[in-house]
Amino acid sequence: MEAKFSQLHAPTAEFEAALIAHIGAKFGQALPVVTTLESVKSIQDQVDGAYVTFIKSRHSELPNCCRQKWAVFMALKRESTEMKLLQDYLIAILHNQQFQPAKRAMQFLRSVNLTGEQATQQGRLLYGHYFTIDMPIISAVPEGSIDDFITYYHQWNQTPKWESFNTLSGQTNEQKRK
Repeated sequence: MEAKFSQLHAPTAEFEAALIAHIGAKFGQALPVVTTLESVKSIQDQVDGAYVTFIKSRHSELPNCCRQKWAVFMALKRESTEMKLLQDYLIAILHNQQFQPAKRAMQFLRSVNLTGEQATQQGRLLYGHYFTIDMPIISAVPEGSIDDFITYYHQWNQTPKWESFNTLSGQTNEQKRK
């Protein structure tokens, strides 16, 4: 029986779960919510807590790896001194921390104060803490594990016009009609 795409090993998802669990265990009740953040734009609307999100990937000098950038956003209604202590602690527990399945320990890049006018009026502080980590690239995806694709037509809105008729792996349109 073939494995479906959703059943394959996902190193990035495994890392994200480990990161969230680590932050939650170290902070306890000091951060009532530790979860993922789907959109960075929504950080101002979140309840007090820490929000983990993937930012981007790029080439790594390690073979068969990519260097990923991650952010941990902290949104809290706290005094400035207490918030600074929490962010110092966050950096300390994540910098040089080894997570599975990463190939190197996590490295701190920078912190950014994201507190805007709306957050200030609400008495909230928002900070973004950025880290890098080298993650393995999946070496082989079993044949037939990615769900079927069909033929599609795409037209880009640019000058000069660019058009493409694409048939991707899986059933063709003729096979679909039968």
